[in-house]
Amino acid sequence: MSTSGTRIGPHAAALCLWLWLSCAAAQPAQPAAAAPCEVPSADEAVPNYTGRAVSLRRCLGNTDRDKHALTQSFVGSLEKPVAVTHTQGVEAALDLLLTEIALQSKEGFDQALWTALATELSFVRARAAQLAQVADAGAWRKASEDLVPSKWNAPQGVIELAGTEFDVLAAPTACENAKPCSAFASRVAAIRVINLVRRLDVHLESPFTLQHFAAGRVRLQRWEAYRKDAHPLYWWEVFVNGALMDGPLLGAGGKAPCEKDGSGTSIGFCDVPTRQLILLHPEPAVRFSRTATKSSELKPALVVELIGWYRWDWAGETSAEMRGRRGLSLAATYTSTEREAELGYGPMFHWNDFSLAVTKASRGRWSLVISVPLAGEYYGRKQQIVDELSKVKKSSLSELLLK
Repeated sequence: MSTSGTRIGPHAAALCLWLWLSCAAAQPAQPAAAAPCEVPSADEAVPNYTGRAVSLRRCLGNTDRDKHALTQSFVGSLEKPVAVTHTQGVEAALDLLLTEIALQSKEGFDQALWTALATELSFVRARAAQLAQVADAGAWRKASEDLVPSKWNAPQGVIELAGTEFDVLAAPTACENAKPCSAFASRVAAIRVINLVRRLDVHLESPFTLQHFAAGRVRLQRWEAYRKDAHPLYWWEVFVNGALMDGPLLGAGGKAPCEKDGSGTSIGFCDVPTRQLILLHPEPAVRFSRTATKSSELKPALVVELIGWYRWDWAGETSAEMRGRRGLSLAATYTSTEREAELGYGPMFHWNDFSLAVTKASRGRWSLVISVPLAGEYYGRKQQIVDELSKVKKSSLSELLLK
């Protein structure tokens, strides 16, 4: 009885095995994940506390290996991709360290060390606050390089703080090898703080710091312009615009303001939007009249912009000046005259600080409703012309005949 199928000879099998091994060798090696810091618990007996401190010094403050909340928050403050100045990120990072020092001081261990750390970092924090007054990027870079004293980068475990030398890698006097020691947790926290200060120093000396500084300052100025010079928004419009800000709908050039990686994390600074969505936006206005000589003679009106767009352009890549502010919306207007009230609908146009709406009432009457600033601008100039003409000396008939 025969069996169906194909037999593979020894040479063919060897060839297949060689091809499989070649393909496996050609695959790129996956980098090994960084080993996390092995911080002992309070009830763990450590064979050699000094040796453990030396090994922990290599990983504490590293975001890939040290998952402590302080490390993650500290680095996040320095690299936060939002429109804040770089100085604010440095200040926020230092504030986190000072908060940690205050908490550790209450534990009662290493009091002299924590007091010295508080003194030194308070001095650094005060100097960091002065960086906010530096407008020039080059001057800011020079001042930031001197922010952290060089003694923080001592290669050995001995560091001089507030006039006293501390050997942070030596085992605490309260700790005995091979026995649990709760005081060691305080020493681990101190090493983490010192490493984070060193990381701050390296961060400030990075060649990308100036780029971040300049980009952050421009974006902060653009956010200030967005708040002051763009179309004013009510709280519900702020909510809607904020919800849509991460998408392409409000982005410049149809792209999302925040560039993100595959995991959804923002990359770099978020661009300030150049568009706004107008939604159920009420504002006072006046009804236009050619016979009126000044704005106080106009009839008040209420305008509700049902939905619309407002946009602008920046004067340049590094400028926070808005150019060409314009907008268009569908508006509903309500005006009350001596005889009756009128409700009309139509388009509303925005240009810089001025707005006007062309609406049609239900009875077929058209109205021109203008914003209060536009009324003041137009009728203020009209009244000025009338006043100037009234000052012109008028000649009498006898003067004209005898000339």
